[in-house]
Amino acid sequence: MLYEAVTSFATWEKLDTSNAGSSGLVLDANALEQLEVLRNTDGKLEGSLLNQLDHTVTPFGKRLLRQWVCCPLRAKTDIDRRLDVVDWLLEKTELVADLRSRMRKLPDIERRQNRVFALGLQLERKAVLYGEVESSRIAQFMELLAALKEADRCLAMVREGDGALPALLDELIPMEELGYVDGILEELGSRVQGSESDGYSAAPGCCPAYDEARSKIASIKSDLQEELKIVCHEHLKGCKLQEAKFVSVKYRYEIEVPERCAPRDLEAHGLEVSSTRKGFVRLLTQEIRNMTEELDATEERMKDCLYPFMAQLFKDFHKHTIRLQDMVQRLATLDCLLSLSEASRPGAGSMCRPQILDPTEFTAPVFDLVEGRHPVIIVTIMEFVPNSVEMGINGSPTTLLVTGPNMGGKSTVLRLGATAVIIAQLGCRVPASSFKLTPVDRIFTRIGARDSILENKSTFLIELEETGAVLQHATKHSLAVIDELGRGTSTFDGAAIAHAVLERISESIGCRTLFATHYHQLAEDESLHNTALYHQACLVNPATREVTFLYKFTKGRCPQSHAMHVAKIAGLPEVIVEAAREMSTVFHSAVEYPDVPYDDEALGEFYDSVKHVAAH
Repeated sequence: MLYEAVTSFATWEKLDTSNAGSSGLVLDANALEQLEVLRNTDGKLEGSLLNQLDHTVTPFGKRLLRQWVCCPLRAKTDIDRRLDVVDWLLEKTELVADLRSRMRKLPDIERRQNRVFALGLQLERKAVLYGEVESSRIAQFMELLAALKEADRCLAMVREGDGALPALLDELIPMEELGYVDGILEELGSRVQGSESDGYSAAPGCCPAYDEARSKIASIKSDLQEELKIVCHEHLKGCKLQEAKFVSVKYRYEIEVPERCAPRDLEAHGLEVSSTRKGFVRLLTQEIRNMTEELDATEERMKDCLYPFMAQLFKDFHKHTIRLQDMVQRLATLDCLLSLSEASRPGAGSMCRPQILDPTEFTAPVFDLVEGRHPVIIVTIMEFVPNSVEMGINGSPTTLLVTGPNMGGKSTVLRLGATAVIIAQLGCRVPASSFKLTPVDRIFTRIGARDSILENKSTFLIELEETGAVLQHATKHSLAVIDELGRGTSTFDGAAIAHAVLERISESIGCRTLFATHYHQLAEDESLHNTALYHQACLVNPATREVTFLYKFTKGRCPQSHAMHVAKIAGLPEVIVEAAREMSTVFHSAVEYPDVPYDDEALGEFYDSVKHVAAH
């Protein structure tokens, strides 16, 4: 049964498991998680990129947009065609509002279609606990046909406007497909009669067995009325016909008459009392019992007749499945395009159409983001500082080595760059003044720190696995975002690994890379090629040692990470912060002047002071 339920109504496509066959921007699980594409760090939709882009109004459109976000476009022509539609929709405010209003009322057509297709397998009635299942299923079918007609109407509305459509919309809504669903409604809908309030059944002439049962039921009900007249005239003396009526209290059909009309010798008249109420008595005859039993049996038989009828109806509907599913898919695509146009409207700052460049016209991949803003953060932080990121433009290096203070915004800039690529290659406007980009084939991320106890993997091992993916699979057209590689091990080993990875990426792979680090010796290495130094700017008050974060991405390097300032913000005791500052000076001196001996007595006093503070 499961085999029939799946294979009879399934559509089959060949799955391409190679990255080479992918026509979209590849985002692996790490990228989706670390860039908070589908969920935020708490696992919630709020605060994710998808949540900011999702303005869909249909369930099937929402599902398709999620697929789009997980795999944006890669080809320049595809991205530009989608951007053309977004630009066109931004100018059609009335049309967009009308479309969204109509589409919002549609049910989940996609899943209802699948449910109707599955119902086509059931040829006989099964046990149910409640409800008129047959009428309910036909009602669902009629609702689906009405929804399909409205969906077709929504697609037709796009073509009714003045002027030519963008190429993508013109292909999405071909003229020959419009109105196709009307033929289905006329042919299949004519087989059903009834209404939502009265219930649905097979129309006369569409199911001979059902027609026969229906005719028999009508005949039995007519006979019951004749029996009522006979009982009234022959056995209930002085009872007018209008005083006698059928009621359903204890039995389905009981004759209710005033007590004065009932004969004293009921058995002699073939009558029996079924129930009473004040001033009235309810009577039964054997003939009424027989006809009621026959009526019940015929009604059950009529319900049984509906299942072959419904199965054939739904199977005939299934013959149109490919074109109907295609229509729903086109409507879902329209919903996603409307969503991207809504997300492209100016909000907290300007939105620009990204300029997608032809990679064959440039020797190095290009990334030129001017005054970019993170689409999620700008919703919560109104005074977000925009930043510009430049890689590969006009001969500039494709690797940026980023230093700066803790909490200075390095990770935000890294995520900003990657997020801007996703938005641009979705075919959506980007929150920036301008954005030039040669398409990215894959985004690699190495952000944050976590371990995996179940997999027996330490934080450092996971760092290296994520970095290894970059070294093994990145191409010239990839984007790598690497944040604080090597922090999971000792300082010198971590710095050595970070240096080797940075050198390999910048000189051999050549992909666009944002490489943030607190290993300042990397920024001092002048042997690194194709690498530019950037930092998150800050101001330091020499008198108070207070640090003011400017959150501005600036050329050059930052000589310090200002960790003591963050320690103070975190609430560490002042004596601990001061002791740490002194020890930091000692460590730096040991590195810069290795031939100068340590003052062991001073170090001993330092450790004693730390122990004293910790104890109190």
